[in-house]
Parts: sequence; C-alpha cells; structure tokens
Amino acid sequence: MANGRPKPLLWLLLILIVLGLVGQAVPLYTEWLWFQEVGYAAVFVAILTLRGWLFIGVGLGTFVFLYANLQFAARTARPDVLWELEDQLGLPSRALLEPLIRRLLWPVLAVIAFLSAASASGQWERVLEYFNAVPFGITAPDIGWDLGRDLSFYVFVLPFWRLLYGWAMLLVTATLGLSLALYVLQRSLVLTAQGPRLAAGARAHLLGLGTAFLVLKAWGFGLDRFEIMYSPRGVVFGASFTDVNASLPVLGMLAALTLLCAAACLFQIWRPGWRFLLAGLVVLGAVWVGGLGVYPALLQRLKVTPNELVAEGPYIVHNIRMTRHAYGLDRIEEKDFPAEEDLTPAALDRNNITVKNIRLWDHQPLKTTFGQLQEIRTYYKFEDVDNDRYLVDGEYRQIMLSSRELSYRHLPSRIWINERLTYTHGYGVIVGPVNRISPEGLPEFFVKDIPPVSSGFLEVTRPEIYYGETSNEYAFVRTRSQELDYPAGDQNVYTRYAGRGGIP
Repeated sequence: MANGRPKPLLWLLLILIVLGLVGQAVPLYTEWLWFQEVGYAAVFVAILTLRGWLFIGVGLGTFVFLYANLQFAARTARPDVLWELEDQLGLPSRALLEPLIRRLLWPVLAVIAFLSAASASGQWERVLEYFNAVPFGITAPDIGWDLGRDLSFYVFVLPFWRLLYGWAMLLVTATLGLSLALYVLQRSLVLTAQGPRLAAGARAHLLGLGTAFLVLKAWGFGLDRFEIMYSPRGVVFGASFTDVNASLPVLGMLAALTLLCAAACLFQIWRPGWRFLLAGLVVLGAVWVGGLGVYPALLQRLKVTPNELVAEGPYIVHNIRMTRHAYGLDRIEEKDFPAEEDLTPAALDRNNITVKNIRLWDHQPLKTTFGQLQEIRTYYKFEDVDNDRYLVDGEYRQIMLSSRELSYRHLPSRIWINERLTYTHGYGVIVGPVNRISPEGLPEFFVKDIPPVSSGFLEVTRPEIYYGETSNEYAFVRTRSQELDYPAGDQNVYTRYAGRGGIP
C-alpha cells in the first residue's frame, strides 16, 4: 500500500486475473450446459474438480517454493561487504534496487505461479490415467534393467512420472535462475578483476538448489531407461541391440554419477572452493557425451551393421510378438477348410438370403458416386458410407447408407447469419443394397433425392440432421430467423426445429 491506496502493479494483476476468469466463464458455462444435455454432468464435474485442484495445488506450491527461496535470497545473504563495489562498477545503488525488488517480487511470482497452474490444469488426463490405472496382464519384453514391467506402466505410470519430473525440473531451474539474478542485483555475486566474489549465504543457497537440480537429473536419467522401449534406432520400433548394450548401461552410470555430483555439491557447502564439484561435472559431461553419443554410434557401426540380422534378431522377435498381442493376432486359431467343388443351383437357392447380402460395392468409390449423384447442392456432403441391416420387403438385408450433412465450409456465403441461423442442419439419407447395380453401372437406391423418396424401404418422415459427423460448431434454432429445410428447384422450403435436444 502507498498512501492508503493499492499499488498500481497489484491493480493491474487483479484486472488481468478478472479478465481471464470472465473470458473463460462463458465457454465454461456452455460446456456445463452441453454435458448436462447429453447426460454426462457427473463427468464434467469430475474433470472440473480435478482441474481446479491441480490449478490450486500446483499454483500454490509453485508460489510458496519460489517465494521462500527468493525471500531467503533477499534476507539470508548479507551483501554489505560487497556494496563498496557499486561505485567503481557504475551499478545502481542499494537504496534504489531494494525497494524495486520488493515491489516486483509478488507480482512476478504470482504471474509465474498462475502460468504454472494453468499448464498443470491442462494435464488432467494424465493424472486421471495414473490414479485409475489397471494392469494389462501383458509384460513388456524382459531385456534387463527392470524394463520387463506390465504394459500399463508404460501407458499410465511413465507419462505421469515424466510429467512430475518436468514440473519439478522447471520449478528448480526457474528458482535457481531467479535466485542467481537476485544475488547479482543485490551484490551477493559480482564479477571483479580478481574474479567472482560470492557471499557465504548466497553460496550455500545456490549449492543447495544445485543439489536439488542434480538429484532430479539423476531421476531423469532413470526415467530415460524406460524410454528405450520407444527407441527408433533399430530396424524395428523399440529397444535395439545398441540401446540395450550401450545406452542402457550408460544411463545407469549417468544416474549414479549425477548423484555423486549432487553429493559433491552438498559437500561444497561446508568446504571452500569448487574443486570437487567441478571435477564431478567434468566427468559427468564427458560420460554423457561419450556414452550416449560416441559409444552407441561406434557400436552400431562396427558391431551391429556388419551382421545386423543376427544382432537385431531377438529384438525383431520381441517386436513381432508384441505386435501380435496388440492386434489380437496371437488369439487366431488356424483350421483347415476344405474347398468342395460341388456347388449346385439348389445350394444357392437354399442360401438365397446369404447370396443377396454379399457386398460388391467398395466404400470409397461408392462415397464418390453418392456425392456425384445425390449431393444436390454444394453445401451438402456425404462424410462416409456405413453398413447396416434392415428388413426390406420382409427380408433381412445388408444395405449401405450415407447421410446428407451440411458443410459450412461450402456455403455460398459464409456470413454469421447463414452459418448460425439459416443453415442449421443437413437433410435426408441415401440407402441402397450392397450387391445390386443398375444397367448403367450405377448403384441402385432404396431411398434417394430431396425430399426423400423410398422404394420398398422404410419411409423417412423426419429427414433433418442436426447432429452429424461433420465438424460444425453450433447453430441457433427457434429464433425469428427462418431455418432452411431443403431446396426445391428455384425456391427454398423453410422449417422450425421441432426436436428436444440441444441447450435451451
């Protein structure tokens, strides 16, 4: 507060938060109405509740962690000895910097926490998958290093661990960077002609954060082991000879070395100098570059490539076995079916219903033909052709049908009134047998045209299509504007929505 009034930056922050909440309120309320209409309000509430807890938990945790560290940086490190350098270095005075840092600290941390919370809220699916994971009952190939786990681990658990790792690394890295900047601003860390000068409190704090960073990085190397199962290096997708015999051992070694570097970082808090930490980081960097870059490339070039089939053979077998599992091909039972060449007209007559339902038409060319013959207007489109079965003249028949849907992209004029008030629905369906062709080589129709004309099929009494497969957005019905029902020559026939679905 200044003179009893809130600070301008606080007002600006509050205004931005209010605008953000108002901007989300309308689509959120609309989604709530939609989920209610389709009978899934409980699903919407569960998702919204989880997203809310993620937003609050991650946002609050981020703010508290950053604030605690930056407050520690501002109060613990005593920079008085180093302020004598400000004049000779031409830096701003302490009297100018300290009030500015205090004024900016809360708004900056609030913005960072808000962005982190919003990002975490968008990851609700991974969190739900983790807490509702069930075992698949199928184990990944046992190639050592604890990788032969149930497949549910790779589908539900590993992505969640990766998410936690990413959040933690980003938080620690941001805290380390902001703390370092704060120490530079308040002269706890300065670069002089004699070298860098670092206050004792600042040194301990930065080394502590460095320890946390290295421990997290060791965990990251441990998670990288499981990513080997997704490696594209070999002749087939998944772990290859080089991955198992080069990358996996090196990742284990890197995790151990990183933990040793974290221990060295912690040790350097009580011991002057940087020798142990720097030596450990140099060794870590060398093993990282050589072990994950040079060594696997040499092994692939010198041992795998000259005799690739032998080296990759076991991993190809794993790939084939898991592919068969994935598509259910491992459950196929092979049986011999003798081909008897004694088919007679009498046998065909006995199986007349089956013969009538043998499909001759292919979906894709049939869809193109339907479009050429029955779209009627450019703004009508057939999305696909479906197979179904109906009673036709008392016989159970397989038919092919496609709905005539409205495509907003093909309207003659894409103004708001047309897209939202006038052109609100598609119209009609075309239905035909799967095995009959006209003398012209075209499909025959049980139902066709606008309005629908049925021949030996069910009468289509309500041909309007308000819900379809075309990715349209929304339309307003029961307004003062007329809804186009269907074109009739040079005239248009209009209607009014008579259904009960939708959001009132």
